[in-house]
Amino acid sequence: MSDLAAALALVRSEELEERCRGVEELARIEGEAAASALAALLAEPSWYLRDRVVEAIAARPDAAPAVRRVLAGGSWFARASACDALGRGRDPEALPALLQAMEDRNVSLQKSAAAAVRRLGERVGVECVARELARLPAERRRRVITRLGHQEPHWIEAAERALAALEPANHSEPLEPAWSGGRAEVRALARFRRWIAALPGGAAR
Repeated sequence: MSDLAAALALVRSEELEERCRGVEELARIEGEAAASALAALLAEPSWYLRDRVVEAIAARPDAAPAVRRVLAGGSWFARASACDALGRGRDPEALPALLQAMEDRNVSLQKSAAAAVRRLGERVGVECVARELARLPAERRRRVITRLGHQEPHWIEAAERALAALEPANHSEPLEPAWSGGRAEVRALARFRRWIAALPGGAAR
């Protein structure tokens, strides 16, 4: 029996302890099959097991595509766990899906997605978040910004001005060379950086 087959047999056990051991084994196995198997376990009813899966996925950047697929559909708790896993990673490609999840009808999922955006923003850079927000229509952008946790209208307006000044572009493009230009949009982006840092859970750790 291969290592992958043995790990999958463990996660199918009726004993929670063995299933958790199976998650640990999957986390040690390289390859897309193991990563996809871990992501699928985000749909497990046991919150304890899902937490172990999230921890395992956080150490596996190769699992991000499979986790994004879980976020795209499934139960709300599977999608919330997917948000948690993506928020602990460094995958900027997750931002569009997380912003979309922030507008879900399920309030718990909204909150999980917002927390993930804040945490991911700390890792990949505020500019990545700003660029993705800049791609949204103004009304949708306002809803998302509000749900990120800051309710003060003047900060929301400042963030919108900063974002409206950005040309949608590849979010991997660095913004640092523009910071010395002194343009109004650069100053506005600096305000947006401070705004993100002021959000609950938004300060860098």
